Amino acid sequence: MDVVSCLLLLVLPFSCMGGGVTDNRFFKSGDEDVMYDDHLLSSLAVTSKLGCSRQCSNTEDCVSFTFTEGSPSGTCRLHSQVMTSRCPNRSEAPGSTTYTMGQEAGPPLISACDTDSDCATCIGFECFFGQCLCTPGYYFSEGSQICVKTCEESDLQQNVMVYANSGIDGNDIIQYTSKTLVECVMLCVSTPACRTIDYGRQHGTCNLQSVTALDVAWNRGTDLDWDFFQRACA
Repeated sequence: MDVVSCLLLLVLPFSCMGGGVTDNRFFKSGDEDVMYDDHLLSSLAVTSKLGCSRQCSNTEDCVSFTFTEGSPSGTCRLHSQVMTSRCPNRSEAPGSTTYTMGQEAGPPLISACDTDSDCATCIGFECFFGQCLCTPGYYFSEGSQICVKTCEESDLQQNVMVYANSGIDGNDIIQYTSKTLVECVMLCVSTPACRTIDYGRQHGTCNLQSVTALDVAWNRGTDLDWDFFQRACA
């Protein structure tokens, strides 16, 4: 397998959160804005998708759930089978997303959270817009599986942690345009001193940087067309 196809956006390993299928381990499996009627176990009011996942985890035979955004509470529908786009009994439900409990074979696992306390079992993590991530500026150590403040250049890895809608102004080593995300990350990996990336989704802008959010001011969750990536450490 070539190195590009192996590239992953870094997510929390099972050992960090205690192992097995826990109440905040799930991945998207159905269509957006759709509600499913097949194999329905129950429907109840909850305030978040994390709360819905906990209801599923604590309900016998529940393997998937649909959370519909609402105010002050959303709707949580629990299912005894995996709900996917192939399920026929469905209806439009704006604000709905369907998830399956456990770990998906392909795309990354979601480590969801509502508050920092949901990430407390992982050293150095915080709740960043609904996901447990390293405190911005810290490196995820693949060896110790904690977040660390410093990383030698020789220990930088090709995996990255993503901070959506965020970025650093200026401080670029070099800028590329019209690059895919994978191309951009691999350019960083092959560029000496590159530790972080600002990636503009609209035009494929790839800004390689040698600084982190601990070194300079950064835009946290306010750059709607940009994502920020920090390389992992050994």
